[in-house]
Amino acid sequence: MDAEIKSCPHCETETRGAFPEAFAGPVQYGAGIKAYVLNLVIAQMISLQRAKHAIQTLIGLMLSEATILKYVWQLHQALARWEQNAIERLLTLPAMHVDETSLRVDKHNHWIHVCSGG
Repeated sequence: MDAEIKSCPHCETETRGAFPEAFAGPVQYGAGIKAYVLNLVIAQMISLQRAKHAIQTLIGLMLSEATILKYVWQLHQALARWEQNAIERLLTLPAMHVDETSLRVDKHNHWIHVCSGG
């Protein structure tokens, strides 16, 4: 896929632009959009539907729920090694604080468990 094709009016030579390597598909959004979406869905705990609406209202982009879920999955994969290292380190500490809290999702309680050392 070419980013843009321009033709010289004098010699009629065509010049084809190219997308950066990180852009792999026909529709791509930058890291800033991805970070904003992840902040809405994960940190602010906004539903996918409300996040989609907020992005469309504030920025004018129409993201699909599949795109948002792909961003969440990519973040999950990117943090996998960090998570494993954190678990291993917690298990070596002499004392650990454990807490839990509930979170309502689709009218059902889910539990968030937190472990910290100190």
